[in-house]
Amino acid sequence: MSANLRRHWLLQGITSVGECGLFFVAVLGALPKSLRYWRELCRQVWFVGAMSLVIVMTCGLFVGMVLALQL
Repeated sequence: MSANLRRHWLLQGITSVGECGLFFVAVLGALPKSLRYWRELCRQVWFVGAMSLVIVMTCGLFVGMVLALQL
């Protein structure tokens, strides 16, 4: 039974690596098409990065307060 569980765990890990590889190939295949829309790509990168700054700063504030209380 133990060998069967190890094999299942190993097979699941190999399958996950394969799926990640297929996803990476799909991303590389879609890259030339997405670069045609350079302005939209820059807008979305800015939106995801700069617009989430408030959330990141708020989380950092609370994590800092918790760490200060623990010291």
